[in-house]
Amino acid sequence: MSRALISVGGTGQHVALAVTRLVQMGALRRDIKLIAIDPDTETPLPQLLESPGGMSADRHPLGMGRVFAPFDVTRVGKKMFSEMFVDADNPLEQDLFEAMFDGNSASIPVYKGMFGTPCVGATVFAEGSNGSALQDLLKPMATQSSVFLCGSVVGGTGAGVIHKLIAEVRRYNEKEMFGVFMLPWFSLPTTGAADAITDAKIQRNTKHGVKYFYEHTLPRLTTSLLLGYPQGRNTELLKPLTLGAGDMGEHPHYLHLVAARALVDLPQAHTADRGVKAYAMAHDEDRAREGWLLDDPWEADVPLRGLVRAQRLLLNVLTFILQNSAKMLAFYQRGAIIRSLGSFPWGSDLHASITSNTPGNAQQGQFVEQILRELEQVRREAEFCVSWAEQVFPLKMLDVSSDALMDKLLDGSKKGADSPVHWPYLADVVWKNRPLMRKPGATQTAVDVARHHAGLVLAAAKGA
Repeated sequence: MSRALISVGGTGQHVALAVTRLVQMGALRRDIKLIAIDPDTETPLPQLLESPGGMSADRHPLGMGRVFAPFDVTRVGKKMFSEMFVDADNPLEQDLFEAMFDGNSASIPVYKGMFGTPCVGATVFAEGSNGSALQDLLKPMATQSSVFLCGSVVGGTGAGVIHKLIAEVRRYNEKEMFGVFMLPWFSLPTTGAADAITDAKIQRNTKHGVKYFYEHTLPRLTTSLLLGYPQGRNTELLKPLTLGAGDMGEHPHYLHLVAARALVDLPQAHTADRGVKAYAMAHDEDRAREGWLLDDPWEADVPLRGLVRAQRLLLNVLTFILQNSAKMLAFYQRGAIIRSLGSFPWGSDLHASITSNTPGNAQQGQFVEQILRELEQVRREAEFCVSWAEQVFPLKMLDVSSDALMDKLLDGSKKGADSPVHWPYLADVVWKNRPLMRKPGATQTAVDVARHHAGLVLAAAKGA
């Protein structure tokens, strides 16, 4: 089985980033292929989605490439909305355009987004939806066992594109197709600019977007989920974020995690009751149970709380190892005789992995440099998951009571590279009798060695 996730607009990318982390942590299976669609591909949000935690394209948990603009980038270039459709030398075209769109819409730079104007998003996408680039992107949907589409009904790109996009996907896939539609999850500052995206505009878009969804889009889908926060009933987890004007980065929110949960729940709900076309998800306001998604196993044997805890432990251990980089490099860059008289507090197994996969002492220093660079990359990947979880959930929800190992490592971290805890834990518990030895006829790379030993830390953390 294989699944496709098609994310549209900024909200869709936020959900895709949540799914990316859940796959990276092991909460969701690695059978999800992502297609991300947004007009602005140069801002921090799409760049983070393309390279989450600094990952290379071949390591992306969702196997994606570039975020795809919903129009012909070469033809549109830096044009404003009106310039895409109006011939400056044809007054009749200008009159027709002004009858359909206001002046603020005309000046929208669509290559930067649709600025909370769904009619602009829908028009731009309708003009470009039959292009070969988009169709080539959607043709692989024919082989997917299920397709999930995610976006908002409140902005410009999601609300303007996703409804038409569903019809385009249906040209290739008549199997199960699920929709995840986000209602407002943020609020915006009030400005005096006439073309500003405001809370009032968002609420107007929501009203019309939900109406269009029920009347036209819902029948095309197997079943759908609508998500938003209850007005006037904010809880510790479920409340709107206030976004700054022009802030184009990621803003983690609990609803993105709930939207990702739809990949698990919607197919199960459809199997249980095929007569239901639209779902909402109830939120438990009991503060003792608000974090129930942390205690659910998702698609793994370990609950999400345990997976987050394992990433936090991995981050802690890798940070410690990297604090000892200079000591490790100095040891392996010394002469062979002097090195033979030294000791390696990181344990015999890591040392065996290094010496087994280098042809001689002279190469060991460079090999260790490469191992440390890869461990730094693994550390960034762990931080990509941990920092998000710590923004979605209050730390008191993530902490596991009576977690002796985590408490011990955190306490040891206060001494930095001189921690008396970390090397004994790694050498005697995690890496013991599990080096990565040379294969017959070949050697393991430094990347292989680094990933092997980091993987043992993660496995131990999940099992502890």
